[in-house]
Amino acid sequence: MELRRCYVCGQSKQLTAKFFYTNKVPKYHGFRLECKECTHKYNISQKRKDIVRKYNISQKGRITAAKYIQSVRGRKQRARQAAIERRRYPEKQKARLIIKQEKKMGRLISKPCIICAEIKTEAHHENYYKPMNIIWLCHLHHREVDGQMRGQR
Repeated sequence: MELRRCYVCGQSKQLTAKFFYTNKVPKYHGFRLECKECTHKYNISQKRKDIVRKYNISQKGRITAAKYIQSVRGRKQRARQAAIERRRYPEKQKARLIIKQEKKMGRLISKPCIICAEIKTEAHHENYYKPMNIIWLCHLHHREVDGQMRGQR
């Protein structure tokens, strides 16, 4: 009997339908690279993520999250996370501080969003090592641009 090592858990198992799901790709000898057990665990984790995602965007999920953020425990967790972010990305912190100081001194004036012309805007840095090289975006478009940039990395 031929054995196959599972791509995920690394265990060697018999290459049969008992241990591996079938796959129509000929180079895999008709079976998937991961065993049934690992496939099942992955599917359960994905279903769990989908359930959590759906809950988080539901009204009840948003209300619960808002209550948590306002609680003492939520504020402490948020402060810890912010401290970690500041230590991990000091160049971001420095760029934000420079923009804040420039706005306070009156040398930098915020402009409307370059996409939708919303007046209430945020400074977006394409490169944190060039802190004065910014574009002005509303909150919604800033999040969209940041999401696109994360996807490119």
